[in-house]
Amino acid sequence: MTKGLILFVLCIFLCAGTNAQINIDAGGRELNYADAGIQYAFIEGDDFSDTALWQIPPQSWVPLTANKLVISYNPKSIWLKIPVSAIAAYGRFDILEIKNPHINFLRVWIKGEKGIKKSFPLTGDHLPFAKKTLPERNFSFPISSVEYRNDTIVIAAEKRNTPFSLPVSFTDNAGHVQYLQLFMIFWGVLVGFVMMLMLINVYLFVGSKEIVYLWYGLYLFFILCYMGTDTGMFFEYLYPNLPQLNDLIRPFFFSLSMIPLLLFISSLLELRTYLPKLHRLNYIILFIYVAVFVVAFATCFSGYPPLYQFWLRVQSVLSPLVLMLFLLESIYCVWLNIRFAMFAMVAFIAIVTCIILFSVSQNGLIPSNGFTNNAHYVAIILDVLIVAFSLVYRYKIFKEESKAMREKYFQQQDKIFNETAMWQQQEMQRMSSLLHDSIGGDIGILRLKTDTMELTEEGRKNLSGLIHRIGDEVRHMSHQFSPLLLKERGLRGALEEIVRRMREESEMTIQFDWLEDCDNPKFKYQLIIYRIVQELLQNIKKHASATEVIIQVIIDAPYVVIYVEDNGTGYVVSDDLKIGIGLKSIRHLVALLNGRFVMNQGEENGLIVSVEFEMTELVNEADD
Repeated sequence: MTKGLILFVLCIFLCAGTNAQINIDAGGRELNYADAGIQYAFIEGDDFSDTALWQIPPQSWVPLTANKLVISYNPKSIWLKIPVSAIAAYGRFDILEIKNPHINFLRVWIKGEKGIKKSFPLTGDHLPFAKKTLPERNFSFPISSVEYRNDTIVIAAEKRNTPFSLPVSFTDNAGHVQYLQLFMIFWGVLVGFVMMLMLINVYLFVGSKEIVYLWYGLYLFFILCYMGTDTGMFFEYLYPNLPQLNDLIRPFFFSLSMIPLLLFISSLLELRTYLPKLHRLNYIILFIYVAVFVVAFATCFSGYPPLYQFWLRVQSVLSPLVLMLFLLESIYCVWLNIRFAMFAMVAFIAIVTCIILFSVSQNGLIPSNGFTNNAHYVAIILDVLIVAFSLVYRYKIFKEESKAMREKYFQQQDKIFNETAMWQQQEMQRMSSLLHDSIGGDIGILRLKTDTMELTEEGRKNLSGLIHRIGDEVRHMSHQFSPLLLKERGLRGALEEIVRRMREESEMTIQFDWLEDCDNPKFKYQLIIYRIVQELLQNIKKHASATEVIIQVIIDAPYVVIYVEDNGTGYVVSDDLKIGIGLKSIRHLVALLNGRFVMNQGEENGLIVSVEFEMTELVNEADD
């Protein structure tokens, strides 16, 4: 594994310094350069006039024997002389096409023995799009091998001190049309696919609010923009009369795409949770990268060519470094068995491998073909496919987890409902017992007295007093029946009522504090809060022999805190057997709510009870 990583690192840095070469083919077959009689020359300046052509000294022309000619970052313009007869040996051609839309200045002549037979106007991506000989993204020139069989084609191209490739292709009209059709189909499908994935990620971000989809959507957007600039589509459709943008906008989008990609990887692998130190390191690297990017982009507007060339070289090293960082991080996360890390590792291995193939083929170390010449786009396609599959898989996993959590939530709500329903049943049984024992007994006495009582003034008073006592008992019991009291007065009013009655029925001094940031919780939570406070007060009244009580209820949605302290006799907190049925019931209910139930001994005597839980359904919702 270590040796493999070292090899990858070396290959990446070798690729960063590679130089694209000249490639000439006829009918899709690369020429035999040694026998083709092709010559080249490096000439100072960018004077592509007819006079400049004739002024090139004969000794400046050098035979081209292979395609390993270094032309990237060369401070001179490249000139080529290609005999038409050497190309015609491979078949008829009608079109000369240079399949690189990023050439500053370009001119083509047809030179005969006695002079220039045909010259095409100066073109290039530093001139408006309308200056192209044919309205195509690449540079195409109609030249017939039949008409000019004994002549020489001269090509002058200028892209000094920058990365440069010169793929020259000769084909007939049918082959040219077929190439254009395949080009449009391929890029139409690819752009449509990437755009669809981008829109899906935007939709998923809007629906789920998960930032990972936003970062990947932005990454796809910048990749789309890079493809639009790299293929010349933006120049043709968006800014055909602003060629000065071409030097900036393509490296701009490629460099910018690294920023959301880094943020996406951090989010996908959840580095903030699993590897916080690595997460912080990524943000430091991101800050440095953004700073370099801003400085580079700002200074490139100065129009000073050496500065622009310097930043291109920086990008050729910095971007592979960032990709290597992603690869190493993903391998490390796979080693730690972090979820989704395998997808990231496979994606970056595919990217690095394709970039290596592309650069090696450009150096002539392996044969150039349709795959190797477009390996950088293959890298983008593989990356998009692998990561898209990982996001689909992630969505599936998260959906299953969400379903499990929802089922767990419903089970929890059922348990809470059963617990509160059981308590309400107990309340009804207690009220039934009170009605039978108290009200029933008083009514029985009232009936006996009315049977034997004389209707004197004193008898009427006794009868009236007994009726009033029964009425008071009924009102007292109705106030103790919490659902009715909650419905009538709300949670705060119901709690204030039981505190008031507790003060009247005992000699305790009760301090009640209420802190709330919302109008009213959902009714079932009102019922739970009311029950907890009521049970704690009843426990203090029956067992604590307390004289002072402090009650605090804090509702800071979605959190609820209940704090009750008394100065009673207290109990040994560690002795669970001494906890009454009421307190055990509260503790069980709080456990169902995934909350905290804590009891502590007071500083001297007494008991401190703290209850905390979270309302899983927010306030101000309609009751079930």
